[in-house]
Amino acid sequence: MNGLTLAVMAAACLIAQVTAQLIPGAPIWLAWAGQIAMPLCAFLVGRGFERTRNRVDFLIRLHMASVMTAALQTPLHIDVNPFPALVQIALLVTFLFWHDRRRRLIGLGAYVLWQAAWFALLNAVLPFHAVPALYDHRHLVAAFFGLVPMWDYRACFIVLGVLLWRFRRSPAGIAVVMTAFSLLWLAMMNTRFGLGVLYLPYRIGVADPVGMSATAMSPVIVSPTETAWSIALQYLGFDPFAMGSPPFGPQSPWMMIFALPLMLACDRRRGFGEPRILRSAL
Repeated sequence: MNGLTLAVMAAACLIAQVTAQLIPGAPIWLAWAGQIAMPLCAFLVGRGFERTRNRVDFLIRLHMASVMTAALQTPLHIDVNPFPALVQIALLVTFLFWHDRRRRLIGLGAYVLWQAAWFALLNAVLPFHAVPALYDHRHLVAAFFGLVPMWDYRACFIVLGVLLWRFRRSPAGIAVVMTAFSLLWLAMMNTRFGLGVLYLPYRIGVADPVGMSATAMSPVIVSPTETAWSIALQYLGFDPFAMGSPPFGPQSPWMMIFALPLMLACDRRRGFGEPRILRSAL
């Protein structure tokens, strides 16, 4: 299987995922097939980074695709947009690819500061939900400024893409990374383990889910989604409102592991036009 075939399969899975979100009562297998899309896209970005001749142009085109797709999300009311996360993967891979250690550390440090500053701004100083007009264009803001997505494909998928690039020449490494990621995601979203992690601050006494009101002897329920811990989990990609969902429901990630055999079956060929390129190189 060449790169073009894998890219077409990833695009088909993305279309299935968008269809499952837009059409009420769509077959559940469309949502399952959509789970394969992002791991394949993350794998293909690292592969494309290795093969492109102009990495700056590669990043610019990814960013443009991210912004244009985000501009369509507001009127369509969908959250599926892999490009912002793919931009983050390509940007981190660019920094890690630099051989100069000092330059690499400066690039990674600037990236962390940029993301941390915007995260603080959009969560503490000027949160999206406080300004309705800003909230309606949240996808566009995050895409335009190159931020780690706060919805849909978030930090864990970015880490997955970087690790798949790191072990790109090792089928065993790709298999371990993809298997570990799939099992972690399944455990966090579809077992009681994830709920236990979500309520960890309450279990160790850092937060109290049930307190006593000062004016009335009635319990005060504290939402787990309001703690810094739950915000951190959401930033990683673990939505507290979806934790504990059925293992084979529409939001179950169990199909992601089936991206692995497709990755391992992909060879080093680009696809259409590869023989001509090879002849010209020779």
